Amino acid sequence: MAGAARAGLGRLRRAVARPAAQRPDQATAAEGPLAGEPTPPAPDPFVPSGSAGPLLEAEGVQVRFAGLQALREVGLTLPRGELVGLIGPNGAGKTTLIDALTGFVPLSSGRVRLAGREVQRLGPDARARLGLARTFQSLQLFEDLTVEENLMVAAERPGWWNLAAGLVVPRRGAEAHVGWALDLVGLTDIASRMPRELSHGERKLVAVARAVAARPEVLLLDEPAAGLDTWESELLGRRLRTLVEELGVAILLVDHDMGLVLGVCDSVHVLDFGQVIASGPPASVRQDPAVLAAYLGGASPPATPAPVPTERGSL
Repeated sequence: MAGAARAGLGRLRRAVARPAAQRPDQATAAEGPLAGEPTPPAPDPFVPSGSAGPLLEAEGVQVRFAGLQALREVGLTLPRGELVGLIGPNGAGKTTLIDALTGFVPLSSGRVRLAGREVQRLGPDARARLGLARTFQSLQLFEDLTVEENLMVAAERPGWWNLAAGLVVPRRGAEAHVGWALDLVGLTDIASRMPRELSHGERKLVAVARAVAARPEVLLLDEPAAGLDTWESELLGRRLRTLVEELGVAILLVDHDMGLVLGVCDSVHVLDFGQVIASGPPASVRQDPAVLAAYLGGASPPATPAPVPTERGSL
């Protein structure tokens, strides 16, 4: 299997090395890369699509696993340019909700709309092509690729040529997206390193940068601050605010770092046993009796979160 993979990579590199006139990606504009198939232009990562209305809506979402009711009539909205938090105890259904929104688990009932289009019957790949990206708690990095190459996989649009050849001869548009994402998350200095050489916190940031490199309009982050120290978490919060305020991305942030969630989110939803028990601005959610009982164990509200740092620093 490994020999076949190496042989295939060798053929790919020989194809890339052919003269420009013979290479598929050098076809004339009239012909396109596949004799009649035009290559869609890569969108500028700094320019949102401008779709009106909420970018992501969940309505009456229910998920059952055999006899277990994992989600019960969950509803939430991600408006353009807003950072929405999702908190709750372990096992409350937070990751299951992200899985349901992105198509990794089927809905028992309910609807999911992306920019007004119902997508609950679409698979994860189709939803990703429509602008929905996510991260995983388990990271899912490509261990045999550098940090930059991990991002390049996400930045390249799927196609018979650029899916593989893009890693050998990256396209300028993809390179720009990758460079922008690395800079945004603060990973430029380690772009050439392998994932196994990174700390857990750095690996978490690579996963965030890879999702950002795909130029999503909706970004679902599953515990991106796990493994980060307080300063790194605060800097991550600042960069997430940049995505929503300057680029109009809608973000759902799931994390146990209460200082991060309450400090950077515009609104917060609280899940308990698969149900939304509270929603609203962070200041009101942190005082909600149901939240204190279910999530904070009836204790006093958490301390006022520290402000996000105003100076850009290195992670």
